[in-house]
Amino acid sequence: MLRLDGKATDTVRDLQRLSAESPAFGTVKINIWRGQREITLVAEAPVR
Repeated sequence: MLRLDGKATDTVRDLQRLSAESPAFGTVKINIWRGQREITLVAEAPVR
């Protein structure tokens, strides 16, 4: 994983911190490196 909502995730600790700081509901963009290129995924949680 490269970025979570545009913020760099250089370590697992970064990912844990950013994940904990993200809202429980809504949409986040996740950038990953796959197949020699960067891919952006969108994760959406239902609104209460």
